Amino acid sequence: MQKEMNTSTMESHFSLPLVFCKAVGLREPRTITPKTSTSSTGSWQARLAPYSNCSHLLGSGWTRFCRENGIKAGDVCTFKLVETTLWHVIITRR
Repeated sequence: MQKEMNTSTMESHFSLPLVFCKAVGLREPRTITPKTSTSSTGSWQARLAPYSNCSHLLGSGWTRFCRENGIKAGDVCTFKLVETTLWHVIITRR
């Protein structure tokens, strides 16, 4: 899954489509561990919780991940699942 980052997705929360969450087995609140290839020692945790009948929100911890990885508005994040709660994030700078 790919998502272009904007101010809201970097400073507050990140909305994930419900169809994506169901497809990867995310139905209940969980802690997600996003990783990047540029930070082998970096560790972040972000809270994912159902928001409505059409999405889940990646909230607490996501802002820190964005800040510490220098993500800016317009950058594109590609999410590749290693496991249901371990995600490899590829950041394409714009």
